[in-house]
Amino acid sequence: MVYSATRHTRASAGRFRSRRFGPRHHLVAALQGGYFPDRRRPLRFYVAALEPPAKAWSDHCVTLAPQSHLPRLLPESYRGGVFVHWAMTMVDRQRGWLTPDFHENFRTVLVRAIAKYYVVVPAYCLMPDHFHLIAVGMTTDADQQLWVRAIRRALNQLLLPRKLQKQAYDHVLRPTETNAEAFAAVIHYVCENPVRARLVGTALAWPFSGACVPDVPTLDPRHADFHERWWQYWNSRQEYFRTRA
Repeated sequence: MVYSATRHTRASAGRFRSRRFGPRHHLVAALQGGYFPDRRRPLRFYVAALEPPAKAWSDHCVTLAPQSHLPRLLPESYRGGVFVHWAMTMVDRQRGWLTPDFHENFRTVLVRAIAKYYVVVPAYCLMPDHFHLIAVGMTTDADQQLWVRAIRRALNQLLLPRKLQKQAYDHVLRPTETNAEAFAAVIHYVCENPVRARLVGTALAWPFSGACVPDVPTLDPRHADFHERWWQYWNSRQEYFRTRA
């Protein structure tokens, strides 16, 4: 339970001494206001059950509003060569925006963001009312929180009059999720979204999935050679991180 910090005046204290309130209510008042309604009574008189009747409790507790933001890790958790699964959903699950033109513009947004934020996308999947991205920082200066804010601003401009929900969902992959086998499962999950939604029969048939890694322009997470090519590229980047450790 959360107690309010309101201090009761002498007048308000009087009502706690009325017959309608018992010892437990005096205790609540004392905890809130820092006083004992009747100092002539021994302290044990006030040590009663802490849970007053619901009718009276509403006067003494703070009602917490629902969280308006999804929880986030510390900012440093999104910096450097980290792998993050981002999911962004349309307000009211709006549809009608997913077209080949939007897809092309979406890729342009990613390419431009790479030049500034050093974050590549080895896999993405655009769905009719949301989309998934697997993003990876390529330098020690990469900051995915800054990156995601920038691409969301740009994408909301493309989506007008529709827009994305206020906050993206993210999952920073743990080291156990970035080994070859576990990462393959994450990529499979992203690419199979349209198949699970029964939009297509195979992931390859969905035209709005792909990757955006300029150094490997033909990389596609749905192709059989994806993992070999991705890890070859990623391992070549490890030398960069080692020299700056």
